[in-house]
Amino acid sequence: MRDRITNVKIGMFLEMFTIVGALVGAAITLVSGQRLLFIAFGVVLLASWAALFLQRHAGWQPVAHQDSLSHWLELEGS
Repeated sequence: MRDRITNVKIGMFLEMFTIVGALVGAAITLVSGQRLLFIAFGVVLLASWAALFLQRHAGWQPVAHQDSLSHWLELEGS
């Protein structure tokens, strides 16, 4: 924090979603069976692989200006 490398504002923002995700994930594991979770995890992995595979030749497009959320979180380099 002394060298201003960490961004506390974005850390606190993401912390809210981490807590909600942990609670929802714990509730889902109590309600559903193990086989269903394995299948759902496999589907998510295959979907992310397919999205990356289909865009493997696409290049990065420069952003003209920041959106309001990244400006509020002070993400100048992102």
